[in-house]
Amino acid sequence: MLSAIRGLTSGVYQNYLADFEAKTYGNAGLEALKTRLVAARKLADCGIGILIGHCLLGQAVKCDRKKKVVRYFVETRLPKMTMNCAAVKAANTQAMDDYLAFVGPAEE
Repeated sequence: MLSAIRGLTSGVYQNYLADFEAKTYGNAGLEALKTRLVAARKLADCGIGILIGHCLLGQAVKCDRKKKVVRYFVETRLPKMTMNCAAVKAANTQAMDDYLAFVGPAEE
């Protein structure tokens, strides 16, 4: 669990997703699915931030240094997570509402 938290907080996760988001698939249907995944990323980032925060809280019980780490993490990440959640709530849903028209008929 600790190595996973390091990967998420060190930027490895962000770089990994950026590589996927830059990739093109040469197919309108696949590109539409990628667009949906990219749009859901803000919400996923919020969930991951909450998970990391709780893991750090658990570690802070046993370590004074981790108390400082979790305080810094929550105080610096929570405003961004709040902003991302607000953006998700206010997002334009047209692509989801018109999904079938957007991607066209399914290919076999």
